[in-house]
Amino acid sequence: YVTEGGVGNFALTFIFGLLWCVANIMFYLTLAYWTRKDSFMGYEMENEDYMIWFCVFAFLAIVCVALRQLAYSYFAVGVARETHSHMIRNILRAPSAFFDTTPLGRIVNRFSKDMESVDMNLPNVLDFLMGMSLLAFGMIALLCFAAAYMLPLVAGVAAVYVHVGRTLSLTLHALRAMENR
Repeated sequence: YVTEGGVGNFALTFIFGLLWCVANIMFYLTLAYWTRKDSFMGYEMENEDYMIWFCVFAFLAIVCVALRQLAYSYFAVGVARETHSHMIRNILRAPSAFFDTTPLGRIVNRFSKDMESVDMNLPNVLDFLMGMSLLAFGMIALLCFAAAYMLPLVAGVAAVYVHVGRTLSLTLHALRAMENR
């Protein structure tokens, strides 16, 4: 999937997502320090300074989200273009016996269902997965910075999450197998 859409576009999407995560964390840290009137990373600051940094990090987060979505859109269009080309090429290269035994309606139905998955479902799922993963890793990094003693709890929650994910993956695979019968 990554090679179909272009490794460069995927890398840009990931980098802008990572920058968004950093800007987002800094945004919330600035807000936390501002409300407590603490020194911000060792510097004593006035309300105006906090407001400036708050706005800077908010602006950076917005710009990074916009650039991430732009890079991801180019990536998703590249994936769709390559997948459409491969599917058309494979259908046109099929032996004539395939067309004699398979009704045209079934071919069109399967082709349109696969295209819907590639064009609509898969990009949304990958975008959500990437965004939430970056956000989760950013929060874990913030937790390491703020309260390192909570890391064993994070490891336990991650183990439960992986177990539930594997169980749900097997169930989803069985459901899809039933749907394709």
